[in-house]
Amino acid sequence: MHDVSKRLDIVWDEYIHDSLKSMTRSKRGKGVRRRVEPNNRIPGNWNAFLRVDENKAELFRFLADLSIGLKVGGKQVISTCGHGVVCNSDIDICNLSPCTHEEADTRILLHAANVLRRDSIQS
Repeated sequence: MHDVSKRLDIVWDEYIHDSLKSMTRSKRGKGVRRRVEPNNRIPGNWNAFLRVDENKAELFRFLADLSIGLKVGGKQVISTCGHGVVCNSDIDICNLSPCTHEEADTRILLHAANVLRRDSIQS
């Protein structure tokens, strides 16, 4: 059995322009486009910030890049980053990337399958 405490998977939504989900999100109203950068202030109005897909996509990329630099007790850290995956160690990610699923709910299933596949190879 795999010791799941050695791996941390962080999975974000992907915001695909012109998708059915994109059209649904656009009906929620307009927001303000703000650049996500290390020295920028945290948005005061999160609702307005989160109404802009580019804001969320840029925030998730920023957090994915930060996450692989974390020292988490020697754990492998694997994070989705747009269509791709970033990680803090040399592992086989061919079953994880590229990924065109929009929802993190679906993407996490690919990560679970990757853990199971790796365990069956190592057994």
